[in-house]
Amino acid sequence: MENKQKAFLKKYFAEEDRQLQLNMLKDYMLSLSLEDLTAFTMEPLLFFEQALTSPAVSEELKNKIHNQLGEMAFLLKGEVVA
Repeated sequence: MENKQKAFLKKYFAEEDRQLQLNMLKDYMLSLSLEDLTAFTMEPLLFFEQALTSPAVSEELKNKIHNQLGEMAFLLKGEVVA
């Protein structure tokens, strides 16, 4: 899965059209098994957990992460505001 994910992310971030990015993301996520989908969606959360507990990450950066948690939670819920 890791090679497939790397190839997807490279293509995804190279795309400038936001609508095409969303369609690419949808198609990619639908192509994953349940286990791979869970791992894909949990990866950013695990990254932030490691960053918040790492002594190598500055307190300033940890505070920035804490200050953005509300926005991140909103994005994870996938809610759309009309």
